[in-house]
Amino acid sequence: MDKQAVRKDIMRSYTAQDHKKRLLNIQEARRQVVSCRKEEMLMNFEPGHFVYPGIGPGDPEEDAALFGRLSEAGVKYIYTWSFWTGIENRWNGDPMFIPKEPDKVKAFLDLAHQYGLKVLPYTSTNFFNRNSPYFNPDWAYSPSYDLNHKPYDAEMLTLAHCSPNSPGWRAHLLRQYVNLLDSYDYDGLYIDTGYIRRCDYISAWQYYEEEPVMVKDEIMAFPENEKHDGGLEDLLSIIHAEVKRRGKTLTVFKEGTDRVRSDRDLYDYMFAGECATDIDFVRRRIRDYKHVLLDFSPAQAMDEQEYYLNSVPFLQVPLLKQFPITLDDATAIIPDFEYGLKWVPLLKAMTEDGTQCYIDADCPRLVRRKGEETVCSLFLNRDSYLVLANFGHKEDEVELSGSYRRVALDGEEEPCPEKFLLKGRELLILKKA
Repeated sequence: MDKQAVRKDIMRSYTAQDHKKRLLNIQEARRQVVSCRKEEMLMNFEPGHFVYPGIGPGDPEEDAALFGRLSEAGVKYIYTWSFWTGIENRWNGDPMFIPKEPDKVKAFLDLAHQYGLKVLPYTSTNFFNRNSPYFNPDWAYSPSYDLNHKPYDAEMLTLAHCSPNSPGWRAHLLRQYVNLLDSYDYDGLYIDTGYIRRCDYISAWQYYEEEPVMVKDEIMAFPENEKHDGGLEDLLSIIHAEVKRRGKTLTVFKEGTDRVRSDRDLYDYMFAGECATDIDFVRRRIRDYKHVLLDFSPAQAMDEQEYYLNSVPFLQVPLLKQFPITLDDATAIIPDFEYGLKWVPLLKAMTEDGTQCYIDADCPRLVRRKGEETVCSLFLNRDSYLVLANFGHKEDEVELSGSYRRVALDGEEEPCPEKFLLKGRELLILKKA
């Protein structure tokens, strides 16, 4: 395994010298950072997330080869998509979410676990097929809000949006989650919330409303405003608590570049960027969100580094994919899987347990000169990393205080001069010498 992918356990394996290096690096940075967009100390942060490229478990030998590569690079999470679940269970059934090939899925999970990988299945707290015998129209918004969806393995479906404030829907839904977690050795859940919020449902103009939209079976027990998606916040709090009680991981997706409005810790990671077309717009929208997995689908091909330029400086990482999740277009799977895999060892080294992060930092004693469109972020542990990102399209003159080395994706390092030109749209990872 690449040496960059090996993380030292801060609780069990750090020597006094390791702790000394970490504390001195943090001490020095605290003296230099005047302000920052956000500050965080990392524990259990994983930068390697991969969407499995199939509508069900593949050939075990081919999966073993894939899992070996993922594990060697340092990838930790695999997501299986909605079509793993039988159509009679996916948005129709009672039970919901149950795989269409249970024995194959259990073997798949066993194999992934042998390689130290964790598997999260697609689920939704929102969608239900309106034609299902288990569907209750009292749980859902009117048919004008329905999503017409054509999965890979069925005819067109009419998916209703169910309300998180519906007692009947909650009673049905929460039982399904417990059943799934009890029946299969999944390592957590992926939740597509598909949530309709009054006035700003970002990617679908037909959902904009000037007044609250109600469903028949709904109790508005919580605030619904610019700071709180009250009912969804409460529902996700219940699910998150159950997932964490089992020592597992929760990843969520709201819609496009939106997020669940809450000041609670409702998830470990979140998807964002789906169906957006302007990477600068995406960056500005999501840069303050926590632990984003960037799933950007550009309208046309762009440089692969753009994904990392627009995410890494804000403690976010692109998803690893080999096929488009939503758009049937090759541009939807940029960055290339092989290229993305090369990033994982370096990102793991930068985010090992105990790393103190200062994101989008103002530190004039450290970065003596830079332009307004260049962002710098610090990742501090036994090693000290400085991330520089020029979001402009012109070269920027940068001057540093101290000795740093440029870090390449293959782990090679070379000295970095104190004064240099940072190209337009360039991302630079520096390591303190």
